[in-house]
Amino acid sequence: MLKVFISSRIGELSNERNAAQDVIRDHKFSPNRCEQWGASSGHTESVCRKKVGLSDIVVFILGQEFSEMVKKEYEEARKRDKPCLVFDKIVDGKDTKLQNWRDNEIASDVFFTKYADVGDFKEKLDKSLSDLVEERFRSDEEKKIILSAHMQCDIMNDVIIEAQFLPDAAKNLQETILNKMKLRLIEEKKKVEQILRKGL
Repeated sequence: MLKVFISSRIGELSNERNAAQDVIRDHKFSPNRCEQWGASSGHTESVCRKKVGLSDIVVFILGQEFSEMVKKEYEEARKRDKPCLVFDKIVDGKDTKLQNWRDNEIASDVFFTKYADVGDFKEKLDKSLSDLVEERFRSDEEKKIILSAHMQCDIMNDVIIEAQFLPDAAKNLQETILNKMKLRLIEEKKKVEQILRKGL
């Protein structure tokens, strides 16, 4: 199961952090956020850097205010070559230091996206996670099987549509075709489920 670290200012972006956790769980991944951690005798920065290092993906949510800790978590993620997904909230009066960091450092490292509200953020995070998994975490064999399954489903869908317009005299043939298509759909579904059960 992929571990996804959520980095942001906590109080300011609590709604986004909750939304991120929901999206991450919908993908069957494990969210990693400081609200869930127990007490530690380690220095805050060291603990955060370690948690970033133990994660597979790091989600950064930027709001109105700058956070030195978020910047350090970003630096740790980049140092360890972790995939970073950066989301920048559209707000008035954004901190100048945050804007400078975003425009001069983040923008030269990764392609970040802006969002308007929590709903917009959820949609963009959901798509970004799907795209990232497809690009970085699926093996060539898994991609090939999934592509084949999609192609087969498209073909079968076309056949089913055609079968619905057969004349009454061909009803038995229509039923046979539909039954065959249903069985093939079940087989393709099983292939995809096997990939998902392997775990990412």
